[in-house]
Amino acid sequence: MKPKFIAIIGLVLLALCAFVVPVQAQQYAVTSVTITNHVPAATTDGIDSAAIALTRYEDIGIWWSFKMSAAATDNMTLTFKKSIDGTTYATTGGPSFVVAATGATTVNFVTNFTLGPVGYLKVDSIQNANGAAVALTNLYLKIVTKPRRNG
Repeated sequence: MKPKFIAIIGLVLLALCAFVVPVQAQQYAVTSVTITNHVPAATTDGIDSAAIALTRYEDIGIWWSFKMSAAATDNMTLTFKKSIDGTTYATTGGPSFVVAATGATTVNFVTNFTLGPVGYLKVDSIQNANGAAVALTNLYLKIVTKPRRNG
């Protein structure tokens, strides 16, 4: 009787092991992107940053922080260019974000968006729409990636 009981317990444990879900690393990553730290008034600064590889992700987040050198409330525009191979980049149609300055205080803009089958991004340009000699300064940009969770 005892060997049968041990065999049954062994089979039950083996069956339970079949339902264990494999553990995966989160793979959440924050990448700092090197960009200019000063955009003069009424200027669009072409950045052409290093490529940001996003081949494992469809959705990304961005954190863009900036400050004006004096009080201003004009719109600032951050534009990306995209590529499917990391070599040739589109000249139009990249994601673009328009954010209003808030006086001379730091603006922290956070958003997320879906790229679809695009594998690479670069920062294309940053535009300072202020026409009164107020520069855009203290610029920081971070890209956040995390694989999509299904289920």
